[in-house]
Amino acid sequence: MERSIQGGSWPEKKVDEFLDQISAGGEGYRRLVERLPAIVYAAELGEHGHWRYVSPQVEEITGYSQEEWLADPGLWAKLLHPDDRERALSQETRRTMGNRNPPPIDYRMITRGGETV
Repeated sequence: MERSIQGGSWPEKKVDEFLDQISAGGEGYRRLVERLPAIVYAAELGEHGHWRYVSPQVEEITGYSQEEWLADPGLWAKLLHPDDRERALSQETRRTMGNRNPPPIDYRMITRGGETV
């Protein structure tokens, strides 16, 4: 089971295909993904879900590098804004209950510099 890629819930096979496209889809495809004004990611569900891919925008937006996100499965949950944490974790858990098109989860995060995004 995977956390979303820009809000949609994808089965393992689709995530693998997406990661293959990013790796081998050519420079144009990779450049497109990495120029979006958003963080594109693939990660397992849950507070400590393993991160498999995160676009480089993550560092500009959060202050944490791609390497830090991939090395620390709990970083996402640690950076959730305290007022949004419980709701975001609860909504993500509900995604695993068979809803193929769950609504996006909106939440704020705390950056390395202590700002809210």
